[in-house]
Amino acid sequence: MRIRNRRRWLRLAGVTLAVFAALSLVRSDVLQPPARAVETPRALPWHLVFVNNRDGDADIYAVGASGGRIAALTRNTAKETVAGLSPDGKWILADRGSMVGALVSGDGRHERKGVGLPGAFSPDSQTVAITRWLDPEQERSRISLVTIGTGKARDLGSGTPQEFAPNGRLLSYYGTDGSLGVIDVRSGRRWRVASESIAPNYPVPMWSPSGKWLAWAHDASDSSKTRLYVVDAANPGARARAVVKGELEAAWLAGDRLGVDVYRSGSNTVADSIEFRVLDPSGRTIGPVSHTKSTSLRWSPDGRSVAYYRSAATGGGYELVVANLSTGRSRALATSNDEGLTWSPKGRLLAASVRTGVIVIDVATWTIDTLDKRGEGWSLTWTKDGTALAWLSSDGVRLAVVGSRAAHTLTISGETTIIGWARGPLPSEAPTAVPPPLPDVVASPFEVRTAGPVIEIAADGARAAVIVGPSHTDCTHVIAWKPGSSSVVRFTRPNPCSSPDDASYEYQLALKRSVLTWSGITHGNNVYRTDCRANLLRAGRTSCGTEYEIWDAEGNTDDQGNPLPNPMPDISHPPPPAETHRGVSFVVENGTIVLLRFADGQTRSLRPAGGAVDAELEDTGLFYAYMLHKGNGGRLGRVVFVPFAKLFA
Repeated sequence: MRIRNRRRWLRLAGVTLAVFAALSLVRSDVLQPPARAVETPRALPWHLVFVNNRDGDADIYAVGASGGRIAALTRNTAKETVAGLSPDGKWILADRGSMVGALVSGDGRHERKGVGLPGAFSPDSQTVAITRWLDPEQERSRISLVTIGTGKARDLGSGTPQEFAPNGRLLSYYGTDGSLGVIDVRSGRRWRVASESIAPNYPVPMWSPSGKWLAWAHDASDSSKTRLYVVDAANPGARARAVVKGELEAAWLAGDRLGVDVYRSGSNTVADSIEFRVLDPSGRTIGPVSHTKSTSLRWSPDGRSVAYYRSAATGGGYELVVANLSTGRSRALATSNDEGLTWSPKGRLLAASVRTGVIVIDVATWTIDTLDKRGEGWSLTWTKDGTALAWLSSDGVRLAVVGSRAAHTLTISGETTIIGWARGPLPSEAPTAVPPPLPDVVASPFEVRTAGPVIEIAADGARAAVIVGPSHTDCTHVIAWKPGSSSVVRFTRPNPCSSPDDASYEYQLALKRSVLTWSGITHGNNVYRTDCRANLLRAGRTSCGTEYEIWDAEGNTDDQGNPLPNPMPDISHPPPPAETHRGVSFVVENGTIVLLRFADGQTRSLRPAGGAVDAELEDTGLFYAYMLHKGNGGRLGRVVFVPFAKLFA
């Protein structure tokens, strides 16, 4: 197999924009008939918390259910994710890497740093269990129970916390020896419920709705031998029992029942299938046993229905099926590509991604409401009262309120991860809120300040084009500028680099009249190139071709088997050429621009701060670029124009 190091070329051709659309709220978890008007309340009780990297690193943001203003809750240079959101939405457990995080208030105005991870919020949001690491190798740890209001901490012994029971009294944890245990947080009493040999490794242990039972899967090396264990976790003397074996998934249902689906391998004459059934905590089957060739099976929280995608009989793809477990009847409702499926918290509404968009189904009346017709979605996330939804789509993130017809769209660049819904109005933006990406601005009629370092410039007559390198808030992009104008023209939208590879490219830039061309070349074991083209008279329009291979380290052929040049082509950034215009020539030597006028032999040396990185001489004058260093190690570029009449003045 040929090994390829294909770093994706940074997104000079365009960026992923996260677009938000929100609709107004209804009063309950009941789908209103499509023809019925729904009045939008003035005060929407929910806002969405999400992580986005639009400023160059990942930070935490919030947006109201009706879209509009985005509030930045954190601002730092860490690659931030969210490890937990308190049930009341007032506190966020932020993960800042290396198993260390911070406790951030929901409005972004208060922060407690140095919080160890993993951690877990109590159901009443009054306390949080965090990990306190005792050594740099993170092999020894203790659990601290922190009262959020006062900051006081109480030691609960060794281990790492996992999840609180719904009653808030019991906390599951992993011991330092890999075992699974339970802590009574009121008394501090601890007991083991599973040794390392059967402790959960996928997924994490799950509490039953009453907080009495704990279930988990122990994933063996052979997935067909995975076992689902259940234990009476509230009883210190209880022993765990294996209730199901096989390649399985499980979920707790109302009434401390378990919904289990197990993959059953077929044969030459029998197709593979999914067996699903309802169990009591002892493992006894108390619901119907059914088989279907399905994927993405989801149990309703009340245990009355199950929804899944199965292969469509005609036309390819999948069809959405909802089955009533009490009657055994099922309905095929729509076709899909198997992207997203989730029940509302009360179990009456089902949100699904289908080919026509995102729909909500009332399984009591079989009413279908189409929330979005812009294509399929995934990561569908309900509010806790089942009135609003958020999901990811090809546009970015979408917000919708069930039963409403009005749409609101909000555009945000970068990559987004949905964390969840928090109750309450949208918080005011924190004083340290993240600013938008720094623009490339005209500082004077003869100077442009770029948001990142200048990589290369090209000029033709009175215009110059510039490739601007990555900064804290933006990735590499291309701009054009005409001295004397009040603004620059940008040919790609602001977008942070998605990986370090995005910043490690060689570039070639050319400008001829109004046509601008540039190429991005990346090299590892092989060398790849992408060519782009834009017209200065059509701002914002960029056309880039498909990335293609120009050199292969092993076979010396491209993807179609055609011979490639050998040795590897020169992809280094060439020095500024020696040019002559109107009897004047110039060279750049070690950052110093040296001009020579042939008529009288006069020379002039020009060295900007830090040295010139590139220069272009035209009949209209001299363009040159240099860099300024910021205190945090970043660099800002400067592009300067000197009119021809002033070159020797």
